[in-house]
Amino acid sequence: MTLAKTLTNLSKIKIPLSHDNPIASVVLPGGERGQIIIPPATENNSVVISIRKPSLTRFTIDDYVRTGRFDNVRIATKHEAILTERQRYLYELSRRPDGQSKAQFLREAVKDRLNFLNRRWDWLR
Repeated sequence: MTLAKTLTNLSKIKIPLSHDNPIASVVLPGGERGQIIIPPATENNSVVISIRKPSLTRFTIDDYVRTGRFDNVRIATKHEAILTERQRYLYELSRRPDGQSKAQFLREAVKDRLNFLNRRWDWLR
């Protein structure tokens, strides 16, 4: 906890890390960015510190194309989406009204190592 508080003080965050403010974003003097999380946002007696060091390598869009980073990108409009069978299954699971389906959706999505991009989470209720 001492390291967590030291890092937040070093970063001069406006609201001190506390039980009421258990998550803090920090920027260290070398440009590293991080996240510090304490209880109750973590398990009791646990502190989570994540530090991300900026890459010194810069990539152009052509670099991303050449290395295949766009190969699996799909652009979907609001009215049309092309889904794989697995994606359709997960989507249908997420739309079911019962809690068991929501829980199964989250288990399956984590197993598939999916990222979530959603502005609103009320659909999980």
